Amino acid sequence: MDEAFVRHGIWAGGWMGTARICRCNPWGTHGLDFVPDELPRDAAWYRPWRYGRWRGVNPTPPPRCEEVGPGDGDIRA
Repeated sequence: MDEAFVRHGIWAGGWMGTARICRCNPWGTHGLDFVPDELPRDAAWYRPWRYGRWRGVNPTPPPRCEEVGPGDGDIRA
């Protein structure tokens, strides 16, 4: 929650932290819960509940495959 305060201020960071605490229970979600880099697009000071992600976890990024050029990774006998 302190990282959310530093990154987004007391108002938005407080709502993000509150949402995280509400998700933290035996029936809640699991996994890593990072503070977003940017505020949600539909959030505004007069709709503070929009700052928090009340369900779910951070999406898992797809695995990145590096391109293999000619001769890279070739196994030849």
